[in-house]
Amino acid sequence: MRLPWLISALLIASALPQSPVPSRRALVFSGATVIDVNAGIAETGMTVVVVGNRIAAVGRAGQVRLPVDAQIVDATGKYLVPGLLDMHVHLGPWEMPLLIANGVTGIREMGSDCHPAWSAADCLDEVRTWQRQVESGQLIGPRLLALSGWPVVARSKWPAKGPRGLAETLPEFFAAASAQQGRQLARYFAERSVDFIKITGHLPRDGFLALVDEARKLGLPVAGHEQLSTSAIEASAAGMSSFEHSRVFLFGCFPGAAEFARLGLNEPDTKWRRRMVDEFDSTACQQVFSAFARNATRYVPTHLTRRMDAFADDAAFRNDWRSKYIPKARWKAWNQDADGMIKVDPSPEGRKAMMDFYRKGLEITRSAHKAGVKVM
Repeated sequence: MRLPWLISALLIASALPQSPVPSRRALVFSGATVIDVNAGIAETGMTVVVVGNRIAAVGRAGQVRLPVDAQIVDATGKYLVPGLLDMHVHLGPWEMPLLIANGVTGIREMGSDCHPAWSAADCLDEVRTWQRQVESGQLIGPRLLALSGWPVVARSKWPAKGPRGLAETLPEFFAAASAQQGRQLARYFAERSVDFIKITGHLPRDGFLALVDEARKLGLPVAGHEQLSTSAIEASAAGMSSFEHSRVFLFGCFPGAAEFARLGLNEPDTKWRRRMVDEFDSTACQQVFSAFARNATRYVPTHLTRRMDAFADDAAFRNDWRSKYIPKARWKAWNQDADGMIKVDPSPEGRKAMMDFYRKGLEITRSAHKAGVKVM
């Protein structure tokens, strides 16, 4: 079978609760255009037979034997596509049916646990419960294909006080401030049985490299943000499995990259965004692309985050009709985030820098893909 994944859009059966079907009556889609992602083609006039929650046969009309008493769906002029996999999700229970409704049948969950400096809850246990409930058909949602640990962040970014009192009461090694601590933290996550480690920002160089090295020895992938203490090439060579967000190339592929890293800024201001776009060095970035391709380092662009930055002051963008599907509290938080990005620099120059930064990221992603970088 050349279509190994669940067919969605018209068929999302294996991601939904499996109600008993007494006769296991087959479902047949006839005349559909099937998107074959392995071959990279759209095949028209196809017949797809589904029995239970499995694809039993795919072929052209007349070449597929139809089960007796099958339910026939005329899919002429419609498309069947493999279930979509979203590789960067911060999941809430309310989002699960929305993901299914949009054909997303599998996700990589990027915030499965709570950092102890912010919460005393065992969030990972709750997300694992969701994972089991989806698999057993008790909960409508995509399969949770990989769960992360809490985001690793430098101690300077911890709150002064957390749910357990002072953040300083947490184990020292949680900060990965040294090579020894980095290795200890990797072993901690292995004991937590997470599927991968999530890194955010500003880790000390020795701690970060040791964490990635130890995780690689343990067979534990490391995904996350670029580190200002190391170049993307060095982090890729050390074993970083995936970089999240398109800004990784913008941060590292212009003549001022070293200076920007030394400043340790959380976000570039208008001046730095302007430089990153205007002084982008495609030759330097080809070296990064080559390293990623050579080391099988994946790239997850998440362009929608930069799109929000760029269109934050666009009334049509802010009044998207689909907002009716989003809980009011979440929609309010998203709009507050957009307001914050406008406040960074509401001048015409500032807004243009945001837009150009977003569009440059799209352009770079195309170049990275053409250079052999695996994009998720």
